[in-house]
Amino acid sequence: WDWTADSQRLLVHIGGLGAESRLGFMDGEGNPVGDDLATPGLFQAPGIAPDGLYLAFSQAAGEQFQVAVQDMATGAQSTVRQLGLAAMNWSPAGGQLAFISPARRQLTFVGPLQVIDAATGEVRTLVNDSVIAFFWSPDGSRIATLTQNSGRNNPGAGVAPGLVALEPAAGQQAADVVLDLTLVDVASGQT
Repeated sequence: WDWTADSQRLLVHIGGLGAESRLGFMDGEGNPVGDDLATPGLFQAPGIAPDGLYLAFSQAAGEQFQVAVQDMATGAQSTVRQLGLAAMNWSPAGGQLAFISPARRQLTFVGPLQVIDAATGEVRTLVNDSVIAFFWSPDGSRIATLTQNSGRNNPGAGVAPGLVALEPAAGQQAADVVLDLTLVDVASGQT
């Protein structure tokens, strides 16, 4: 969910994919404002660009789903097909939406990192690996990504001394989860 800059309306996705699902605005009292924007798709939360000019959400398009960037003034949309869940976040500098979604049909959001330019609709893939999480830099010039360790480096090398792991349940083997952190320059796509 995301508030408008004036704190008067909240962009919401309620009810998953069911008949009672809703993708639209509510006022400060929780009352619907205006018509629904679209039939909701599979995603974590809708978002409003920092400049307030664009919305981002996932919508159903027949039997498929799309990540959509919608112009608040005109209603015009740029869309990208998604094959699973989608996790998205606006650049703090505005104008670009980053999102992850699987490269093949799966009920997960883990997948390549893509960026949509809100003004042009241009879509670029910045990271082809299965990105688990991503974080914009405050100026919007870079994105930090987390992917499952690729084996390129020494697993566990970055673990702080004295870090204690929880004991696995009886009969279960503990598995190390090691992640790779990569910084991506948004303009060039270079790491």
